[in-house]
Amino acid sequence: MGASNTEQGPRAPAFDAAAWFAAWSDHGGIAMLLGDRLWIGRAPVLDRDAARSLNGLRGPIMHPDAQNALAGLLRANAALSEQMMEG
Repeated sequence: MGASNTEQGPRAPAFDAAAWFAAWSDHGGIAMLLGDRLWIGRAPVLDRDAARSLNGLRGPIMHPDAQNALAGLLRANAALSEQMMEG
């Protein structure tokens, strides 16, 4: 017999890719799409507070659904930028 939702505990809040990306970028983090691959890194020189903030943001993005959401956001941003460049 499977466990019910109440037995499994509360669900994690939905991942907000735009908010995560804004926080990541604000602290010196870098996220790019390279073909079909998502690359997540950080600027080489960070102060202690920025490094601490980025370390705290790493957990949520480790989940595949979060990575897919971020990749979708980056694709949408790229498509919008391309449309704007075409005028």
